[in-house]
Order: sequence, then C-alpha cells, then structure tokens
Amino acid sequence: SILAVVFLRLVPAFGYLSWEGYRSLLPMAGMIFGTTAFWMKNPQQIRYLTLVASPLWLIYNFRVNSYPGILTEIFTISSVLIGILRFDRTKKKFTNSPKIKF
Repeated sequence: SILAVVFLRLVPAFGYLSWEGYRSLLPMAGMIFGTTAFWMKNPQQIRYLTLVASPLWLIYNFRVNSYPGILTEIFTISSVLIGILRFDRTKKKFTNSPKIKF
C-alpha cells in the first residue's frame, strides 16, 4: 500500500530529526518492523515481525528507563509468544501428522 510506504519513509526522517546517538536506531528499526508487520495480511507474519520489533523497543526502553514501555513490551512479547505457540506450532503438529484412513 502507498500509505505503508509513506510511513516507512517517514521513520528515518523523524529518526534523524530526533537523533540522540546510536540508541535512536533501536526505535527506528522497531518502527520499521512494526509498521511492516501491521500492514501484512498473514497473521503468522504479523506475529513473527512483531517478535522482531518488540525486543528492539524493549532494549530502547531499558536504555531510557521507560518503565511503562518496558512493561508494555514484556506484555507484547509474551502475547506474541503465546500466539505463536497456540496458532503456529500446534497447527504444524496436526498438518504434518499421518492421515488415518478407515
């Protein structure tokens, strides 16, 4: 979508404007992965890209002592891992199991 491309191009621009050293790369990368994830249609891809974005935000929140941000990312990572275990891992078990014919 054109709107997604616009947002993805704005992230580095605003990252440059708010630059605070190399730690600014963490939220920039997190935003890029997160924005990309939420424009996808496949829920599994959304979960895996969010699992890449959230640890970047978590590290950044630790670096700037943002305790609400830390709690948010811990909750997000936990939710995504539960989703992966519940929807992605169990589905593979059943689809790869041998078919029993009667």
